[in-house]
Formats: sequence, structure tokens, C-alpha cells
Amino acid sequence: MNSPKISVIIPVYNLENYISNCIESIINQVYKNLEIIVVDDGSSDNSWEKILKYEQTDNRIVAIKQKNGGAGKARNTALQRVTGDLVTFVDGDDMLSKETLQSLYILFEDRELDWVEFPVVRVMKNGERQQVPIDYSCFSPQEEFFFYKKDFIKLIQNKKLSELCCACIYRWSSIRNLRFPENEYYEDSFYFTDIIVQTNKGGVSNWGEYLYVERPGSSQLSGLNKKRLISKVKCEVNRLNKFSLVFPQYIDFYIQMASGLYYFVKIQTAKKVEGAAEIFQNLKNDLNYPLRKRLDMELKYYIYKYLGYNNVKKLYHLLMKFDRGRSNYNKSM
Repeated sequence: MNSPKISVIIPVYNLENYISNCIESIINQVYKNLEIIVVDDGSSDNSWEKILKYEQTDNRIVAIKQKNGGAGKARNTALQRVTGDLVTFVDGDDMLSKETLQSLYILFEDRELDWVEFPVVRVMKNGERQQVPIDYSCFSPQEEFFFYKKDFIKLIQNKKLSELCCACIYRWSSIRNLRFPENEYYEDSFYFTDIIVQTNKGGVSNWGEYLYVERPGSSQLSGLNKKRLISKVKCEVNRLNKFSLVFPQYIDFYIQMASGLYYFVKIQTAKKVEGAAEIFQNLKNDLNYPLRKRLDMELKYYIYKYLGYNNVKKLYHLLMKFDRGRSNYNKSM
């Protein structure tokens, strides 16, 4: 492949303290044949002014401003403007390591390849790596491998894919008709489902790095509420229905997914999340799978229901505090 153009799509909403780092990580890529589409989704801070300054100094940048409609709408706006051969998404508070695009574009010399995922690393705002006990935003493949559609579900089942729309490069001709749902909290997961259903060959590379910056106010850290719960259930039911239609041989996995979703929402009713009881009743009508009873989840449900979720949290923190005190006492002996 002779130096394909890579379109980098960056949605931005009130990220004045982060967007400069993000854009600079793209314009300073070793790979230079880029189209950088930055969509300001109705920011009320100085994000747009910062974006415009970069547009004035780098003719590869396309700056677009629109009314607030969410990340899905911002990405869709950018997808309408793509002129590149390959496409990747970078959130406006995240970054790419300098050699990421240089390391990965060459893989698309394989004309069958539709998309390839690459590592996700948690960092602080200055790019310094974080050492943290949780890994919801990390993806650390140990080797490079490629696979066809027949193995997509097996890899998801074995947690070999990141399932993120970011930290992935796509062949534009393979995804040009796909769009993100708008007004959904889990637009990434909806999009990933469509990628799995409508493409034929993927890959995972251990080259390159998507630098995920954890920040206060990030959607990843927001608590569950009624709208989020509705979106999550809608997303999971959508995934179950589409996967089972295209990959019917994985019925055991779909039963596992349905059971997991059933108990997840049931637990939210015990936690008294707003609207959870109604959502749970509707969900039971939408799940056309035999559910597997899980004694551990049933026990958890009844503990939360009769002791109260907040009381259980208080008891847990009290026990943790007691355990730390005892450890400190033993160390001083």
C-alpha cells in the first residue's frame, strides 16, 4: 500500500485542558499523510478556540463546530467528511503514541483486512503511565494475529478483543456505510457490534499505543442512572439479537450473555437504581433465551434487597478500615 491517507476523527466536548495534548499527539505522528477531523460538539469552554489555532497552522486539520448532540453524533458528522483510505477514532482527552500510525498502516497491505485493534495504555494527563489495580480501559495483546469472521465470536468469548471503537484502525471502504447511534451512552458498543456483524477479517496488533487519559467527569467514571441503564440494556439486547442471527452456532455463549444481563439488571433493582424495576420487567420479555440460575447472584440480590445496598457498602468500608488498622498494628509489633 503506497502511503494511504489516514483520517483521524476527534470528537470534543468541553476539553480545553486536554485537546491540545490530543491534537499535538496526532500532528506529531511519525506518519504524516493524515486528515485530522476535529468536531467540537457544542463546547461551552475554550475548546473551539484552541482547535481553530491548530487548524490555522496545519492544513491537514478540518475543524467543525456543531450543536451538542453527543459523541456518536460528532463522530457521524466527521464520517461524512472522510476522504482517507483508513480511519481511526481518538477521543479529545486521549492521545496516540508517536509511532502508532506508522507501525500499523502497513498491515493493510493485506487487502482482505477490514480492521485492526492495538494496545490501550492508561496514562496521566502528561502522558506518564499509570500503575493501577483496575484495567477496564487497558488492552495489552502479547502478539499480533489475524482472523476471519468465523472466529469473531470465539475471540469475544475469550476476551481477546478490546471491543472499543478507539484503539482500532479501519479500512474506510469496509465501514463507510456504518454509523454510530445517537443519543445513546454506549455508542461504542453498538458500533463494535455492527463491525463484527458486517466485516469479514480483523486483526490485533501489539504495536502502537492508544493513551487513555483518566480525568474527572469522564463518562467511564459516571455512576449508573436510568438513562444509562436503558442504553446498556438496549445495547446488549441488540448485540444478542444480531450476533445470534449471523453466528447461530454460539447459542451457549448467548445464554451466558443473556443470563449475565438478566442478573445485572436484577441487582440494580435491589440497589434501587431509578427505573430499574420497570426496565427489569421489560427485559424479561425481550430475552428469548433459557436463563441459567446463579446462586451467587441470587444471594447478592437478596443481601442488597433486605440489608440495603448503602448499608452493605458502609459495612464493607468499615471492615476494610478495620483490616487496615489490624495490619498496621501487626507491623508495629
